[in-house]
Amino acid sequence: MLLTQELSIYAIARELNRTTVEYIGGSKWDYQAVYAVLTSPKYAGCHVFGRTSSKLSTPTVSLPRSEWVLMPGAFEPIVDPATFSEAQRILHERTVNKSDEELLDSLRALLGSKGRLSLELIKNSAGVPSPSTYRHRFGSLRRAYELIQYGRPEQFGPIDLRRKTQALRGELIAKIVAMFPGRGVDCPARGRWKPRLRLRSGLMVSVLIGRSVWTWKNTMRWRIGPVPHEWGLRNSAGAAG
Repeated sequence: MLLTQELSIYAIARELNRTTVEYIGGSKWDYQAVYAVLTSPKYAGCHVFGRTSSKLSTPTVSLPRSEWVLMPGAFEPIVDPATFSEAQRILHERTVNKSDEELLDSLRALLGSKGRLSLELIKNSAGVPSPSTYRHRFGSLRRAYELIQYGRPEQFGPIDLRRKTQALRGELIAKIVAMFPGRGVDCPARGRWKPRLRLRSGLMVSVLIGRSVWTWKNTMRWRIGPVPHEWGLRNSAGAAG
């Protein structure tokens, strides 16, 4: 779909979900899941060692591609090396070779055609880089909006709340690790995974943040949104509010 139909990664994820192609644990395909498949050398028959490093109960860190150890021909390939290389070229040229101003121009063009901007619009628009590209290049999607002078401060409430929630989750895990030295390590957010706690036994603990909401009878309740792709992975979940 990337080569023959020139679909974006988000469009590929939508198509896979529409045609009920199963993903791990029955969860839905998303940007990170599709990107991982498109960029993993193992689908071209190449085994990869040394993608990450974790020493003596320290957090796991990702290593640059230049430090990976590759073993071609380790598996029966699903795609030939030439097809895999062409896919990498397409993904690379879509955003890496574009300047900051070209990325912002894509947002301006989308705003001009739609009259507004949103996360879903950016995801679903062909020719517009992914939201993760803007976050990587400018620090956040909000900052990209500000650079093209789009939006008012009050419109960024949901974005600010999400960032505060993410920060709170990371702080809570760090405190748990500090309280019980040697019992677990902090696994920072990576790709589609939120920050998690890995115990010495190998058990992964997913921390969820509960938000207070008012119900129709004017009483307070706590709302917790589980992460679908973490289901069935034998993770424990805690909540804080």
